[in-house]
Amino acid sequence: MNKPVFVFLLIIIPAALLTGFVFFQMESQVSLSAIDLSDFPRVSFLMNPWDASGNFILGLEPEDMLVIENEQEIEVDDLQEMSIGAQIVIAHNDGAAFTVSGEDEIPRSEIISGELISFFKLLDSETADSIGIVTPDGILLSGQHNKNLIIATWEAYEHDFVETRPNLNVLSLAIDLASDPVPVQGMGKAVLLLTPLIKLDQAAILQDLVDRAVQSRIRIHVGFIGRVADFDSEEAANLKNVADQTGGQYFAYSLEQEIPDFNSMFESSRRIYQVLYTSQVKSTGLNQFSVLIDTGTGNVASEVESFEINVQPPNPIFLSLPGSIERYFPEDMEILLRNLEPKKFQIEILIDFPDKNQREIVQTNLYVDGELTFKNTGAPFDQFTLNINKYQQETRLILKVTAEDELGLVGESVEIPIMVVIKDPAYDFGEVFSSNVSDLAVVVLVSALGIGILILVLSGRIRPLMQVERLHKRAKKVNITDQDLENKQLEEKEVTGPLGRIMMSGLEGMRVTAELQPVDAETGKDTGGKHNIMLNETYIGSDISKVQMFLDDPALDEIHSLIRREESGRFFIMDIDSTAGTWLNYDPVSTEMQELKHGDLVHIGTTAFRFQLPGEEHDPEIEIRYIDDGTTD
Repeated sequence: MNKPVFVFLLIIIPAALLTGFVFFQMESQVSLSAIDLSDFPRVSFLMNPWDASGNFILGLEPEDMLVIENEQEIEVDDLQEMSIGAQIVIAHNDGAAFTVSGEDEIPRSEIISGELISFFKLLDSETADSIGIVTPDGILLSGQHNKNLIIATWEAYEHDFVETRPNLNVLSLAIDLASDPVPVQGMGKAVLLLTPLIKLDQAAILQDLVDRAVQSRIRIHVGFIGRVADFDSEEAANLKNVADQTGGQYFAYSLEQEIPDFNSMFESSRRIYQVLYTSQVKSTGLNQFSVLIDTGTGNVASEVESFEINVQPPNPIFLSLPGSIERYFPEDMEILLRNLEPKKFQIEILIDFPDKNQREIVQTNLYVDGELTFKNTGAPFDQFTLNINKYQQETRLILKVTAEDELGLVGESVEIPIMVVIKDPAYDFGEVFSSNVSDLAVVVLVSALGIGILILVLSGRIRPLMQVERLHKRAKKVNITDQDLENKQLEEKEVTGPLGRIMMSGLEGMRVTAELQPVDAETGKDTGGKHNIMLNETYIGSDISKVQMFLDDPALDEIHSLIRREESGRFFIMDIDSTAGTWLNYDPVSTEMQELKHGDLVHIGTTAFRFQLPGEEHDPEIEIRYIDDGTTD
């Protein structure tokens, strides 16, 4: 080495050691904590970034960082820098070096104590910092927030600097105390070790303490109190290494140097960033994320953290949906189909999240009979207006809703049947007579003609050929069997509206297709009587104006259940979301069709029936009566 360089180093190195503080380089670090999933998919956490000198990285903006979630880069929604206090432990390792005085005859112990009291006085009356003090006698204070109590306790403590030998028990106890759970999530942890020189034979123990501190993320700031001649010793280098490895600061003090500001020293442990981002996780399971920070001088990545989340699609549910919607003719309006009210029906839903993670809804849809009829792309998402003006006769609708959340997950409700019922108008005879004189005249004329024909038939002057007889006479010519005649069904003209239902009922009544035989609910024995099933669709309930089979049972809903006959002749039963339920052979019937067979036991509310098909047990012969009217074919 040439002489000028050697002389330069000889001057600079001791000068650096005598300046008071020495900051040692370490790797930049980013630690994450307090992951909060309570507002999922918004995920928040606390972030503590340190630079290579162990200082908190100030002034970060959202655009300076990215969240890497399951290998996907996500921008940060919000980044807030906060001061939430720190868990601080003062480890005062007494020894004879503290008793040395300067020209002013003030010992080092009083100067150090004065600096500590100045730090305590800067705290708020009820500080956010959690303060602990450890001495060779043990723990003096633990987790204290009252600065007056902290000062009084410190001033009352009597140190024994002469008899006490410096050791590492004080630092070990301080690390234990700093490792305790913090009162506020995200608080940093720091220890200030004020110590004389520690013997080399304790170097291995010192390294174990450093490893414990690093594992618990505790910064250890070290103040070496001693002679200038010892500042460049191996023992002093060991103390500097403690601060270096834990992200703390180091200073050496004899009497001439300045003591650093303790309050500023702890500021890096008090500060924290709160980060908020929107997760892209769409399924249940374990997920990983980390952060990448651009410090301006390079990128720093955190360690990978994990979180587990349960994610399920939203569940839309109908609220108080009635079994039927009744349309009626207003009293003050003409009885025309276009005047039926109401014309619209309001539907409300509740959107539940089975995974308990409330999220924003972006769209809801209403389906009627499988077709989309109403779409909500803005609030309120829980309301629909169903246009029912087009339903001018009794109609059964199947309703379903779907809901899509901000993650793109779509959930759907169960299908619910609902009847649109047309209420028969209450006629005023005088009004009907005055407004329908011409129609009534025709009715009277037709009635008179009918009565005349009836009189002629009864007197024997007219002998009508009954329809059954005509069919059988025709059967002889075309070779139609009796069974063919029995299965013959006359074509029926479709008639709509309230009057149409009455006419259709009359036509259907010409043939009984099945029966409900009342039985004892406990024994199953017949109790007499029967209910004929004559329509292809027979609604059963407690409102005589809305159903084809009225049952006087207080347990029944107005429209309780439905029996349907298919073209194939098979019968099916379903429950219409009733309160008391419908049961088939002691099993509950759902809102889906279930087949009925001869002899099945049916419970509707509290009433029991035996389902019977006429002629199932025996096939009676068809009795055909021929009438000889004297004509020949």
